[in-house]
Amino acid sequence: MLTGNCELKAGSYPWRIAVRPNWIHLLFDYDRVHNKACAVLGAPGLWKKICSNGMAMLAWDVPRWILDYGTQADDPDGSDSCHLEDMLLWAERCLVGESDSAWAPPADAWVKEAIPAACLTVRMGGLLRRIAVICSEGRFALRCVVAHNIDPGLERWRMDALELLAMDASMLWGMARFGLEESPTGLSLICEVDLTGAPQSKALFRTGADAVAMAVGVLLETADVLSNPRIDLQSIGDCWLQAQSKLKKKGETE
Repeated sequence: MLTGNCELKAGSYPWRIAVRPNWIHLLFDYDRVHNKACAVLGAPGLWKKICSNGMAMLAWDVPRWILDYGTQADDPDGSDSCHLEDMLLWAERCLVGESDSAWAPPADAWVKEAIPAACLTVRMGGLLRRIAVICSEGRFALRCVVAHNIDPGLERWRMDALELLAMDASMLWGMARFGLEESPTGLSLICEVDLTGAPQSKALFRTGADAVAMAVGVLLETADVLSNPRIDLQSIGDCWLQAQSKLKKKGETE
């Protein structure tokens, strides 16, 4: 059983593992990974890019309450738990861009039992979002639009604030990754938990849905205000410009 902080050798490089009361965090030096696409929206698995102690890292969050540390499954259909070795193998495959040819997305009935329809609605104030279940050949993911129809020509400070919001949320919320995605009507801020290739554990899939719902619920109102140019936030914009000016001057003097 993993305890404290340790390193695990997998493939060519060691991963750092941080064990917390509720989560196990797999960390990998972003600059050393060859397949940087493993952390972008739509990539299979849970890898995401974060900033930790001033360094760019890849992170993979494992909820401890779903883990079974045994080596053989006691539950044939994986309803209640995942085995740690299966989770690590899944993470390793996604890191190097490989796939399990034997893996297939779960059946619709299985998904509906694991993730009830009531878990797929996010409401905050007057804002309502629906978590989409992407289940197709070779892919399974949970995705939700945090903010949509964002004008690409939005004020620079607003775009920077949305990008920082997405990065901060990726660090705070286990399993969920965030990013801006182009759409026909502008940009969309997306939250997703990609379970492609995952061990078929109902506890894991339900936790993924809960992670999206919780993270999106917290961000909805802030993202809506930042992305709406009709809402006057000039005072915040002025503060951002002042901060950027100070950083620029500091860089020039160093």
